[in-house]
Amino acid sequence: MTRAVVSVGSWTPPESQVYDRLAPAEREALLASGVAAETCALMFDAEGQALRGLDDRRIGISLKDLRAVDSVIGVAGGLGKRGAISAILRSGILDTLVVDEPTARALLTWP
Repeated sequence: MTRAVVSVGSWTPPESQVYDRLAPAEREALLASGVAAETCALMFDAEGQALRGLDDRRIGISLKDLRAVDSVIGVAGGLGKRGAISAILRSGILDTLVVDEPTARALLTWP
């Protein structure tokens, strides 16, 4: 695979394709482990470190295979996703990020 386009999901606030599909106990366990973002149902903390969580039962690309893709393009938008976008950027998996202008400006000063 030479290109992948992925979305970025946020866990605080919950703007995720995964969050609402989990049982409350699973959500709480992931939140307790520090989950801040997800992409491809892969979970990451605020520092961009991959978290174990759904690996044993999700269907999708593995982190190893995603890292092997030549170009990974992340798509996200909205100021509420700043923390999640930052986490995914810190993970090093994205080569390109597509965001709206207000979010791009906010990310320039995000911790």
